[in-house]
Amino acid sequence: SGPEARRIAVLYFEDLSKDHSLGPLADGLTEGLIRSLSGASSFTVISSAGAGRFRGSSLSPDSIARALRAGYLVRGELEPDGDQVRVSLRLDDASGVRLQSASVTHPVANILAMRDTLSLAAADLIRQQLGEQFHLQQQRAAASNSDAWLLLQRGLHARKEMERAIAAGDSAATDLAYHGADSILAAAAARDPKWPDPETQRASLAYRRSRPPTRDPALVRKWVTQGMTRATAALTIDAENADALEVRGNLQYWSWLSNLENDPSKKAALIAAAKTDLEKATTINRNGRLIAAHTVEFI
Repeated sequence: SGPEARRIAVLYFEDLSKDHSLGPLADGLTEGLIRSLSGASSFTVISSAGAGRFRGSSLSPDSIARALRAGYLVRGELEPDGDQVRVSLRLDDASGVRLQSASVTHPVANILAMRDTLSLAAADLIRQQLGEQFHLQQQRAAASNSDAWLLLQRGLHARKEMERAIAAGDSAATDLAYHGADSILAAAAARDPKWPDPETQRASLAYRRSRPPTRDPALVRKWVTQGMTRATAALTIDAENADALEVRGNLQYWSWLSNLENDPSKKAALIAAAKTDLEKATTINRNGRLIAAHTVEFI
């Protein structure tokens, strides 16, 4: 099927810096924009997973639009400008023709302001073109520290290196990338102790390590235990955090499935706790208090 007029894809922004040092920032701004564009009626915004399939792709914009069935594409480029970063933003139609454009420049030291300004600029481009009035989705439990936010993006970037090492079957590189990502996320948590996302991502990282190709029960137990500790830390900050509830539920279910608990009553309690956490996470997502990772829709 062809592009749908009320379907928008935010493609991953390009890093135009000579040393590619703006990659984590580009990813973070892209994903933040996808999350925030959630206020207009009858629109669907492609998830970051969907847009991520075309990160760095040589396909033409119209080919990407067809593949995603998107009527419009939001595209962006980042480049350094002295001690500032400039983001060039554009709205294209499904054929790749530029319809609207804007530019946002902010000091590197004020990344959170850039994130928020960028969301407003993108919303304005869409509003100008489509005539839709809408409010940006407010991000609950957002970061209050620019350094912490940028560290989180760098941690997520390092996690992608770990995933590539896992796919290549390189255990040494996997361990190195894991410890690098976890250290960066720990630094983010220290910079902003009231923000649950760094500990949630650390829990998710440990959960990933507990999964295949890991087969040693002792290692599975080690990673599950670490993940549970970090998920609990996130939920201590925000007991209604759906992402933290989801990862804790997944860790409990994986622990049950891996037979880490032999006592029948404790094993039953484990699967019951997993069910409770996962159902609560789903309920929070459904109520619109947090945007589900797999789909973002305008409401």
